[in-house]
Amino acid sequence: MIAPAGAVNAGKLQQGIAALEEAGFSVQLGEHVLARHGYLAGTDPQRAQDFQRAWSDPAVRAVIAARGGFGSTRILPLLDCDLLSQHGKILVGFSDVTALLHLVLRYGNLVTFHGPVVTSFAEAPELAAAVLAALSGGAGELFVPAQVLKEGEAEGPLVGGCLSVLMALVGTPYEPVWDGAVLFLEDVREAPYRIDRMLTQLRQAGVLKRVKALVFGEMLDCRAGGAEAWSVWDVIADHIREFTGPVVGGVPSGHGANRVVLPLGVRVRVDSSGLRVLESPFAMETPRR
Repeated sequence: MIAPAGAVNAGKLQQGIAALEEAGFSVQLGEHVLARHGYLAGTDPQRAQDFQRAWSDPAVRAVIAARGGFGSTRILPLLDCDLLSQHGKILVGFSDVTALLHLVLRYGNLVTFHGPVVTSFAEAPELAAAVLAALSGGAGELFVPAQVLKEGEAEGPLVGGCLSVLMALVGTPYEPVWDGAVLFLEDVREAPYRIDRMLTQLRQAGVLKRVKALVFGEMLDCRAGGAEAWSVWDVIADHIREFTGPVVGGVPSGHGANRVVLPLGVRVRVDSSGLRVLESPFAMETPRR
């Protein structure tokens, strides 16, 4: 367990650890998980060191983030990308951890898992068992019904995560590989005009022309203010008018219910029934670059 971003609440951490142990995990803590440096869980070198030590430790099977917040993008230049492909680890997290999920996916050629962070288990201990189930699942076992926003059918490797973090990666060496992908987008407490701004950036950067399908999360608390005429779903509807692929929404992964652990990098299908995983995340035959 590492803390690559925001400072961690010790009480919630202990509750999360208890839920993980109850689910069957043996938990090992990074050295600086409870460190503080302003609003961060330690300095950039400390957080990067914890990640690399966990990744290179042969006793560690999976690396799970303690929480999100902010700070993961700050440590990306400090991480040894060559190290990522040398160790077959599982990485789990969401929100700010989106940046690390795509670093490992792109440079380590490893599937990563968009799912709960450890402090999430303090409020919902049952999520720990859901994570354990997801990390032992096989091909075709994950089907997520969703609200159809635009009809169609498409297949491709799943990429995405927290929309605002993905925007911070555009134009950097850590930008996800968009071509031919199914793009999952979710966020929390962002006003509709801010979601509009971010989707506009995606469109103007050419991302929406490169992906085959769009999958939106629950967009928790992305509410309009008193003077705003559009809801977040009005904004999304406006941006997908010219999108040529299928679009679905309401997938409970990330901020919100967070009931679904999504394997990034595996091939999925999107159609009028929802999202279906087409291959096992643990038996990849070809790299997902």
